[in-house]
Amino acid sequence: MAGIPVRRVRVVWILMGYMMVLGPSHTLIAQSGNPAPSGSDITPDPAVLFGSLSNGMQYEIRRNTGLTGQTALRLRVAVGSVNEGDDERGIAHFLEHMAFRGSTHLADGEAWKTLERLGVQMGADANANTFLSQTVYKFDFPASDATSVNTGLTLLREIASELKLDASSVEAERKVVLSEARLRDVPATQAGDAVLALLLQGQVASRRSPIGTTDVIEHITSAALRRFYQRYYRPERTVLVAVGDFDPHQMEAQIRTTFADWHGVGTAGPEAAFGVPVDGGAMTRVISSPGLDPEVSLNWITPLPPGPETHHRDVEENTEFVAALALNSILVNLTTAPGTTVRQAAVSPLKLLHSAHIFALDVHYSGSNWLTPLSLADATRRRVVANGLSQTDVDNAVTSVLTIFQQRADGAATQRAAQTADEMVLALDDGEIYTNPAQDLAFVQETLKGVTAEAANTALRAAFKGIGPRVILVSPEAVQGGEAAVASSVATLEATDPNSSGPKDAAAPTRNWPYADFGVPSDIVERRHVDELDTTLVRFGNGVRLNVKSTTFSAGQISVLVSVGDGRLELPKDRRTSTWAAQGGAFVGGGLQALDIQAINRAMLGKVVSVRFSLGDLGFELGGLTRPADLDAQLQLLAAYLKAPGFRPQPFAAVRTGALAQINQLQSTPLGLFGASFFGLLHANDPRWMLPTADQIQAAQPEDVRALLANSMMWGPVEITVVGDVEVERAIQAVGKTFGALGPRTSRTIAVSAADVKFPAPTPKPVILPHQGRVDQGVAAIAWPTTDLLADVKQAQALQLLCDVVQLRLTEQLRMAAGDSYTTQCVSNTSMTLPGFGFLAASADIQPEKSAVFFSTALNIVRDLRTKTVGQDEWDRVAQSATAKLKTEMQGNGFWIGVLSRPQLQPRRLDYARTALPTLQSLTAADVQKAARKFLNDNTAFRVVVSKEGSP
Repeated sequence: MAGIPVRRVRVVWILMGYMMVLGPSHTLIAQSGNPAPSGSDITPDPAVLFGSLSNGMQYEIRRNTGLTGQTALRLRVAVGSVNEGDDERGIAHFLEHMAFRGSTHLADGEAWKTLERLGVQMGADANANTFLSQTVYKFDFPASDATSVNTGLTLLREIASELKLDASSVEAERKVVLSEARLRDVPATQAGDAVLALLLQGQVASRRSPIGTTDVIEHITSAALRRFYQRYYRPERTVLVAVGDFDPHQMEAQIRTTFADWHGVGTAGPEAAFGVPVDGGAMTRVISSPGLDPEVSLNWITPLPPGPETHHRDVEENTEFVAALALNSILVNLTTAPGTTVRQAAVSPLKLLHSAHIFALDVHYSGSNWLTPLSLADATRRRVVANGLSQTDVDNAVTSVLTIFQQRADGAATQRAAQTADEMVLALDDGEIYTNPAQDLAFVQETLKGVTAEAANTALRAAFKGIGPRVILVSPEAVQGGEAAVASSVATLEATDPNSSGPKDAAAPTRNWPYADFGVPSDIVERRHVDELDTTLVRFGNGVRLNVKSTTFSAGQISVLVSVGDGRLELPKDRRTSTWAAQGGAFVGGGLQALDIQAINRAMLGKVVSVRFSLGDLGFELGGLTRPADLDAQLQLLAAYLKAPGFRPQPFAAVRTGALAQINQLQSTPLGLFGASFFGLLHANDPRWMLPTADQIQAAQPEDVRALLANSMMWGPVEITVVGDVEVERAIQAVGKTFGALGPRTSRTIAVSAADVKFPAPTPKPVILPHQGRVDQGVAAIAWPTTDLLADVKQAQALQLLCDVVQLRLTEQLRMAAGDSYTTQCVSNTSMTLPGFGFLAASADIQPEKSAVFFSTALNIVRDLRTKTVGQDEWDRVAQSATAKLKTEMQGNGFWIGVLSRPQLQPRRLDYARTALPTLQSLTAADVQKAARKFLNDNTAFRVVVSKEGSP
């Protein structure tokens, strides 16, 4: 998989449902890599065992007991697309693909099978990525036993030095790489490449997209791959990261045994020439294509200072970040002004490829007029820079940052091994020194609590003195006058007096919270404990239901889910509604009656709370993520959205623009169009599950959101689920004081039956979904009706294993053998809410003219599964992976928040939670064959092809 390693670790200011992101940025410093290099005064995480072999290979080992006993292994090779010559563009990524196509001790494809036998799922648990500056191989094992560790290290050693790279495998994989390149050639990717080219103008990285060029991919030879492999896959360029529930010294010994005899072959390749930013002054790039989200940005670029990471440098960067955060608290006011076309405005710092520091002003806007919203945002920026941030602005920003780092430190004890390993690799690529969350918290507490407005303003003014501004205008339509007109307009804008117009720039003061008292709680009329699940079910006198499960999976974290009303099933069956707007942010962004969204954010300053809205089949769902200290505030916030939603119209225009951009972009992104449309097709075009059209989005009005939700929020049935690091009595008390004090709630009015939702009629000839992308881009899919999850758990789980076998075989036949597809997938959807409804669907990205190949392959696979039992090795692979996946899911709050979301309405959810794992472990290959015979019949299949509009 190809990617671009733009560091996008973002400090999140938790704002009502949006989880507001401040754009791409350098981390507020979470530091890694080797033990501090010469010249650095940063102390690395003392829990990491650093070392190196005599051949130059380095390793970083950290024990992480976590909750699942998992092992995460990462092999990071310091080679990426910037190391390629002009005639090698794409070779680093091609080589990454070849890592699983045969080596000295493993036949082609055997590496995947070896991992699957240990419960590792391809894609989810085992993957690889090629970036501009590194290639990373990732294995996540569900256990830390000797077999898993030895297997992982052995496979990584095979990748490091033993790849065969034979001509036949190269030819087979060439088609797969071309399929990936074809799949990724969409407007959003093209725009990203154009942005990188402008920001790194004159540097080699500006023309080194990791996917490469079609011409080079088509002509890469086995010999060329071997030459590149020997130049760059060398021990001195490699770091092995190991995190898991094992003894670090034993792991060190195993690494030494496995890798000590590895030596580079031939002459080492040269280091990448990242270069330095070229001072070409102001430059402008206009990127226009249907479906792109309208955005304009001004970017200032300075060279990164040489030398290692130091305490002083980190303090400077963190001060700059706090200044940016404070400025953003002022810019955000532009998004709520009456009649505004500013959807989002923010500044953000970014460190890019060991080369450039970029400070950007990004403005997302509505409509076709980009200049007015940019004028408002840039005038605000320049006024603040000239007049200065206040100490209150800076203090508020510091409070937000400290809150986030405190939360991260609180949860460190249960952080998953894979997350820690990824953070360590990210720090390696950024040339930083890895420190743990407790160290990070201590660092920001020491350096940020005393940040003065003077220091923040000095940092802010320096940030806008780099090369530039480089102007990037992204538009879904052609821009009149092109780049010359845009450059001229921005030059005129920058020369105007910023004080000539615009709102007051000072951030509003923190507001009091008016929703702390909801009245007298109603009595508890029913309470019972489900012993085997350690779950408490409560019903209050006003009709509100509560389900609570205390867990230790994620320290310091509590998930809350509120289901209100009857959800999707209460919507009209004859037309599409404006649920897209509510889900897109118009409901949460509308704030509360007494406070708009920005006032809510100010009132909640220093607290970890959030709100998200989604549409469920049996309820409108409000979710939040909090910590024990803020549980009351989180529940008050969610309850206030039921009691006093604001339904302000201002967010609607921004949501509409984003929705239109998304709908239009889908038309030129075949895989995206398929993913967004297929679910509705499999519900027989029921409008409650279908995407809106562009015309329907245009015709919608802000008041549609109120009409959709007001009655349910005020009177609809309510069931609340609280899962996480919470005391049960504490949760009951907090819910009682909020939701339990609301007015009486109706009982659920929707009687769900098997007649509510239907699978579509079979299609001997596929339904055609037309797209507007490349003519050689397409998707083919086939689906069969099955059944729901709760009616027969054993049957539903047999269907999932059946689906896993289908996906294995599709991957082996369409990707590994034929090279016709990059992405094959099988999904078994057995509903937890709709009686009798479910489907099993297989799909692949494939050229439209080869869709018949997909259908014949899929049908042959299921015919074989109907007539023969799955072989032992294949069965072991799917069964081990499925069992490991379920065990891991059950050790996470996400599993339980889903299963326990409506158990008082659907008691069979409790039965599923009790029996899911033992039932899965009891399944046999005969059960899978039985499911195939029962459901996967040729004459019930529904077929779809996504192809170029107007093509056959």
